[in-house]
Amino acid sequence: MRSKFLILLVAAISASAQTSTRKTVCASGCDYASTYAGLNSAVRDAAAYQNSSCVPYIIEIDPANPVDLNGNTLTLPAKTCAQYIRIRTRQAGALPADGTRVNPATQAPYMARIQSTMSAPSAFMVTVAARAKTRYWAFEGIDFYGNGQNAGRSAYNALLFFGESGSTFPASLDRSTRPDHLEVKHCWFHGVPGARNVQNGIHVAGNNVRIVDSVIEDIAADGTEAHAVALTFTDGPVDIVNNLLDSSTENSIVGGALMPAGMLPSFLRFVGNQYSKKGYYKFTSGTTDPAWACRQGNVYRNTATNHDWTCGSDGSWADQGGTTAYGPDNVKNLWEIKMGRGVRVFGNDMSGTWWPSAQNGEVFVMNLTTQDTTSNPAWVQPNSIKAQPWTTISDVQIDANRVHDAITFMTLAFPGNGGGPCAAGFPQPWCYQNSHNDIRIHDNLIYNMADERDYNRGAPVGGWLGLLNKGDFDIDIRHNTFLLSTWSAASGAMYSIVNMAGAGTISGTINVRDNIIPKSTHSNTADGLGWGGTCSFISGLGQNSVYSLRGNILTADRQEWSAPLSFGPTPFPCAAYNLWPSGTITAPSGKLITDANYRLTTYRNSAVDGRDAGADVDRVTWASAHAVDGSLNTALEYKLRSAVTFRSDAAKSANIYFTAPSGNACTWELSPDANGYSSPVPVTSQTRNGRDGVATWSGLAAGQVYFARATCDGLKLETGVEGRRFLFITAP
Repeated sequence: MRSKFLILLVAAISASAQTSTRKTVCASGCDYASTYAGLNSAVRDAAAYQNSSCVPYIIEIDPANPVDLNGNTLTLPAKTCAQYIRIRTRQAGALPADGTRVNPATQAPYMARIQSTMSAPSAFMVTVAARAKTRYWAFEGIDFYGNGQNAGRSAYNALLFFGESGSTFPASLDRSTRPDHLEVKHCWFHGVPGARNVQNGIHVAGNNVRIVDSVIEDIAADGTEAHAVALTFTDGPVDIVNNLLDSSTENSIVGGALMPAGMLPSFLRFVGNQYSKKGYYKFTSGTTDPAWACRQGNVYRNTATNHDWTCGSDGSWADQGGTTAYGPDNVKNLWEIKMGRGVRVFGNDMSGTWWPSAQNGEVFVMNLTTQDTTSNPAWVQPNSIKAQPWTTISDVQIDANRVHDAITFMTLAFPGNGGGPCAAGFPQPWCYQNSHNDIRIHDNLIYNMADERDYNRGAPVGGWLGLLNKGDFDIDIRHNTFLLSTWSAASGAMYSIVNMAGAGTISGTINVRDNIIPKSTHSNTADGLGWGGTCSFISGLGQNSVYSLRGNILTADRQEWSAPLSFGPTPFPCAAYNLWPSGTITAPSGKLITDANYRLTTYRNSAVDGRDAGADVDRVTWASAHAVDGSLNTALEYKLRSAVTFRSDAAKSANIYFTAPSGNACTWELSPDANGYSSPVPVTSQTRNGRDGVATWSGLAAGQVYFARATCDGLKLETGVEGRRFLFITAP
């Protein structure tokens, strides 16, 4: 063991002794000219140099001289060196420190711009070499500007594509050539506002990716989907932390293409981001002038007069005197996954979906599916590939997010291509062996939902807290606060809270516990939509599943929303289950339930676990404190990083390495007891270097499983991003 540590130490010293190579790009007097040819030569020379002498390499671009690709694609060449080539601004010192989001409004002059002036944008601005292995690329302080546009509304496929598209089959599915290690930090990806000329800000088809402290906005495309970040051919891990993500369709999406054998995107973290949509993505039209309520930025076109109207900050319409560059966008959801596992969505601020749109105005969509021939290029067609046996959405934790100004919170959807879980009765072989499972939806604060202005005079499909499907199992929806809009009496035409479409057949646990959720007018609104009838509140409950639906508070946020509905076993002829047993409270008015800060004003300590029902507002505030402004949130870095066991003389010992939210002292609990921490073992010593530290225990029992957690600044480990205790085993 000691020799292994010595080898690692020598390797670390050798790495630290390496010198980096630095080259510059500018108009004159630099190593390379600020042109496509110059930057292209710079990246090619850097890759060639690393292939012969593997040391860190830096390419610095002068912000005063934008690099115009003029319709060419900048290709990152093949290389195998495990050292980064960092393409960055020469003014990196003027940008924020790590952990603070870049602000283009004030810091764009310090960012190096890569653009591509062209009349008909298409393909990629920056991508990697096709069918060739490349790795370790970083972009720091780069302004990726999709400035090309034309009357035909063509669009860049992506401003940065790290990998290959399905059209390059089989290369795109070959793990041996898939790129790995990409870092994007303090960058700005954007199209022309209103032009709808960028389909993807960043498209990831590689592994080991970090996108941090960046702004991705005005990502919209005419007649097709657009995504701020799209993840397709990846095994993971992927970290998307402290970014602004803005796009017309899905702000982030995982999956959406046929996966190679056994591929399942894994270990994906979406932490501390602001998810939002520009108001002008909502574009509607008609033959009369608008007179209804609107949200700032909304656009309406009177096709009889060819005048566009825009909604101002005061919520009123203003005639623009003619048509503008705005037009119809493909609006869907904020966050979507089609397959994956080990997913953490924590501390984000998420807002801005509406109806009418291409889908139902949902914030979270887990649409379990293998995309088949309708969503893939021609090479898929002869294979007739449908469900893949490894397809699943599993081990997902959506926790401590602030969600507002949308319609539906969460949907666990059926496959879009018509399939379903095998155990739920779908025909073989076209069915999924797995389904949604181990999904934890905890402590999310959800408010101002189903606002009338987001309906745009339509009858929305959606508006629920959660929609489950047959075959789903081990779903835990707990301690969430879901409040409808109070903007007008017509707001909140929500018809379902939780609905399992069809008869569930897989055994498991379904918890809908300790939430604050509204009553609903679902029995009327949902008729004819597949959820109608007296069982539509929670329909098709699987008889083999174990349900816990206790401790919820059902509110009528306004008296106008209160439907003549009772919650108990009597009005449900299809169910021999006590759907809402004693312990669930039907409250007369949401305004009496929560105060202005969304905390309970009555029914305190009413949850099954003894807490207040609904979200822990303090925890949500702690987690999402800087999701909107992008300032450093050290709380999100609170975690136990590793445990190392060792012998000190004859005693068994352990070091736990951790990062605290501040430099304040932490207290520790260590015990063989995973839950109660009985017979605790006191910490022997602690050392700190700022927020990083080491806690040491000696005199531990041999071969014993120990559970550890810290309490730092009043926050236990369970309130951290990963939300779990730490476990290690001492040597015998």
